[in-house]
Amino acid sequence: MTRLLAWLVAVVGVAAASAQPLPASDTWWLLASGRFLAQTGQVVAPDPFSFTGTQWLNHEWLFALAAYEIHRVSGWEGLYLARTLILVLAYGLIPLLIVRKSVEASWAVSMLACLYAWLPPARFFYDVRPYLATYLLTALTLALVRAYLARPARSKLAAAVVLTALWANLHGAFILGPGILLVAGLGCLLEKRRPLATELGGAAMLALTAAVANPYGVAILSFPFSLFGESAFRLGLNEWVAPAMLGAHAWFWLVVVLGLGATVLHWRSGDRALALLTLVFLLGGLLAWRNLPLTCLAGVQLHQVVLRARPGLRLALISLVLALELWWGWQRLTVPPARLGMWHTHFPIDAVSFLQANPELPRRLVNPYEWGGWLAWHLRDFQIFIDGRAHTVYSEEVYLEALAIQLGGPWEKKVGAKWREILDLYKVDLVLASHLQGDLPRRLQSSKDWEMVYDDSVAAVFLRRGRPHGPLRYPDTPSQLIQKGLLLLQVDQFEPAVAIFRQAIQADPGRTRARLYLGVTMLQLGQPQGAAELEQALRLDPDLLEANYNLGLFYASQGDQQRARYHFQAELRLNPGHAGARQKLR
Repeated sequence: MTRLLAWLVAVVGVAAASAQPLPASDTWWLLASGRFLAQTGQVVAPDPFSFTGTQWLNHEWLFALAAYEIHRVSGWEGLYLARTLILVLAYGLIPLLIVRKSVEASWAVSMLACLYAWLPPARFFYDVRPYLATYLLTALTLALVRAYLARPARSKLAAAVVLTALWANLHGAFILGPGILLVAGLGCLLEKRRPLATELGGAAMLALTAAVANPYGVAILSFPFSLFGESAFRLGLNEWVAPAMLGAHAWFWLVVVLGLGATVLHWRSGDRALALLTLVFLLGGLLAWRNLPLTCLAGVQLHQVVLRARPGLRLALISLVLALELWWGWQRLTVPPARLGMWHTHFPIDAVSFLQANPELPRRLVNPYEWGGWLAWHLRDFQIFIDGRAHTVYSEEVYLEALAIQLGGPWEKKVGAKWREILDLYKVDLVLASHLQGDLPRRLQSSKDWEMVYDDSVAAVFLRRGRPHGPLRYPDTPSQLIQKGLLLLQVDQFEPAVAIFRQAIQADPGRTRARLYLGVTMLQLGQPQGAAELEQALRLDPDLLEANYNLGLFYASQGDQQRARYHFQAELRLNPGHAGARQKLR
């Protein structure tokens, strides 16, 4: 019973940890890639999405195709479920299968799975991305190597070689497969088990050879090393830098301490292969915080040796953790896919609707790096400037030019050209600018060469002056409807504003700002049902500013001081500088 409970704790814990709100920036170009592959069958092809890309080394083609098919059949719910299943397997079930005959080891693995799966910012990478394949195949390869070290059988090494061949078509980190085999072989050499060392080394070479079985042949072998050394991509993509051990990533010290302890215990017991593997994965995490999830999931298998507990304490701890996980998991079950993907807050949903409604606009579109995937999926007739595929398709020069346009300043110095000159160089007449990062909208507005033809709280669209176009059409997007409602409020037209806000919610039930304005306006009209709209807005977005404050005002007016105080305090937690909430609490 204790062993089964440990398994249940691990499954629920990892599943709950995976349900993170993440801006799925790269998932969108991944889906666009899968759609392109499904419709054309072209794996080796020039870049189909941008006008700045070159020949595309799509090392993730098989994962993209699988993700697209899952999305086509079951939507985002299916993608998120597949993501959760992969993480549960990698962090929990595969390590538990290795130690299934030991109650104590099962408990240790379960606790480590729950602990490591929840550590930030490892959760930052729990997105629908091809590195999910690397997590799963790393766990499988480690399990096969551990099983081989315990009971040598060449079939286990053959399975690891086959996994690498598959891996090379799913994600560029396939080099981990041969690497794990090679490190284990070196450990066996130190243990003076030369036959095993020879077989592991031979399997590593076979795995490298098997990786060539991909559409790009031997070219794939150099890809895992393409970001080593100085690179413009490493400057912009900060996940490749070392973790801030005295700052945001200080929690990693826990993994380091447990990992070093496990290294010592493995070494002392004569398991030199496991000791070296533990040390190598720790080193990978210390070199780049992008590797922290790999360090953690490897640690679930390799660090268990440091955990011991009495049966009674073990049962109590597992029961407590399970109760907390079930509660947290239930909260996450109510989160809609759009909330998990942060679509309304991080992507230009309504600006894309405007572009779709105006097909006569120019087809070359300059865009922020983070939005490229969204645009590739939603604007099939447009050619974008850049997306998240980075060095697989774009040169360092193009990447720096994209940052120079979006952010200006120091990035212009790195490129050696002003943002206006870059736009002129590429003969661009249409720009989608972000209000979320950089000051490009301000720069474009102050330029005599550009006019703003669309604007909302997330994005603005600019057209080069003098560019001929027909009458522009403005669809009734939620953002446009919200703006109309706010204009009506400015002239005290409360009832029409309520109707407009309801129309925005009908168009997009997840648009929490519309629910906020609707609830506040209804309360101003003396309609207590407005409180229910504010409560629903907070259920959809617990971080929504001003909703708690207005609920506090409502409950205070009803004489419910306890609930009013709760909501004023909640507002201050989200926005410590909120003077109104602080005054009401006084």
